[in-house]
This record gives sequence, C-alpha cells and structure tokens, in this order.
Amino acid sequence: GSWNKNLVLNAWWSVFNKERKLVMRERADLEVPLGKGYDDLALKESALVADFARQIAAKVSKLPK
Repeated sequence: GSWNKNLVLNAWWSVFNKERKLVMRERADLEVPLGKGYDDLALKESALVADFARQIAAKVSKLPK
C-alpha cells in the first residue's frame, strides 16, 4: 500500500484432505483505505489478516466433516 491510498491483500489458499487431494482452492482479494503513519499501517494490516482468517473459516466450516 501507499500512504493515503489503499492497503491490499491478495492471496490464494487451499485445503487438502488426508490423502493430499485438493478439496478447496480460493482467492481472497481484500482492500482497505490506508491513512498516514505506521500505527495506522499496523492496525490495517492486522484487520486485513483477521478478515482473511474469517473468510477462510467461513468457507472451511461448510466443508463436509
């Protein structure tokens, strides 16, 4: 990201079963406005990672057990 622009997190993630067969593959594209300063950067990075984790948890929780 750049100051006064947007902070972006783009990532692919995958889930494999016990036999190492691909069960799910998804892409996350997250973006938030970035203010000024490293304090804001750290807060926004933390929030993006938390959103990313919530997205993964929501998808994985729907997989058959």
